[in-house]
Amino acid sequence: MVLADLRGDGETMVNTAADTDARMAEYDTYAPKGETCPECLKPLDPLEGCRRGMLARRDASPVVAYWHRACVPGAPAPKGAKKK
Repeated sequence: MVLADLRGDGETMVNTAADTDARMAEYDTYAPKGETCPECLKPLDPLEGCRRGMLARRDASPVVAYWHRACVPGAPAPKGAKKK
């Protein structure tokens, strides 16, 4: 497992590629209503395809997070995806 503080705000992204075969940028999923992208801080539409991953916090357990396809850290955006 690799931890990285991507924005310098104390939250770190957990890279679980070593733990599973499924990587965050491999497939689309749908975020539950009310989720916000941790990269651009804009809300995700419940019917909008997005990527799922984990964010680790310094003093708490990791939490599930959802990114816009174009906001996925370290992964190229799929063809046709617009930056939010």
